[in-house]
Amino acid sequence: MNIPIRKIINIFLLLLFVICVGLIIKWSSVPFITEALDCRIFSRLENIDEVLLGIVTGYSTGYVIYVLTVLLPDYIQSSPMKKQCVIELHEIYSKSVGTLLLMYKSVLTEKEWEKIDAMDDLDVLDSAFYEKIRKFDMYADAYTLYHFKDGKTMMWCDYWEKLADYFQNDSVQIFLRYHAYLDDNMIKVVVNIKNNVFLGMMTGNTIGVNQIIKGKDGYKYFDAVSVSDYFNSTDRATPIFMNEYNLKQLKEYVALLREMRKIIYSMNKKEKQRPAFYLERLKDKKTGKCASAITTVVDAEK
Repeated sequence: MNIPIRKIINIFLLLLFVICVGLIIKWSSVPFITEALDCRIFSRLENIDEVLLGIVTGYSTGYVIYVLTVLLPDYIQSSPMKKQCVIELHEIYSKSVGTLLLMYKSVLTEKEWEKIDAMDDLDVLDSAFYEKIRKFDMYADAYTLYHFKDGKTMMWCDYWEKLADYFQNDSVQIFLRYHAYLDDNMIKVVVNIKNNVFLGMMTGNTIGVNQIIKGKDGYKYFDAVSVSDYFNSTDRATPIFMNEYNLKQLKEYVALLREMRKIIYSMNKKEKQRPAFYLERLKDKKTGKCASAITTVVDAEK
């Protein structure tokens, strides 16, 4: 189990404070203290180093001031700030899980979708999901709220670029607003959202994305492009998850969602009471469309 660095430092400072208080008591000349603690451990020494006594007293005073001006206000303020951060993380989590389940429904027939059952939304994203999602067509119409935006349909590649860009920008804002109040694990999750390779594949804007793109002319280019720009500017096939590297990035994003879920559940107990929230709603035949994004192509290079 990883213990946050700040927690280790605070424990160390507390131990030093306890030792200093013990020494102050031991060296005290106040009558009621010496009488109340009349034992060998706290027996007063005849010769006391005044410099050492000053250091011990100064540290003890400084620690009390540190607790009153830093630790206590931080504790009081961090709780509501963490809760607000979790609310904003939950938005990213819910949209991600809902969209991935919608993608899954779009590559299954109605009979296959009817058989999907789980106690938790993320449990649906298992090995069977990864096998089926290989045939997911990024060129297909996305049956979402933006399906008929501006009088025309929106493809999955366009929708994911829009969604991933929102996630990355929102994670930056979450970090800037709340990082001073978050523990190390929460900060790690927020930073990983911004730097996630799967989201970067969608937007063309993150660390670690393979930027070598093959164009229509057969040449390979070192450019950062979104999945939407890539598919709209080439004759390439669209089943990007047939590529093992891309499928791996999707798996890592789902693993990140599991880390987000742990944080959300720890701060919001009500969410544990509806773990299959999105799956239940997608069981409605009017929500999403089965077999609407199954590709017939069997090759992918992106």
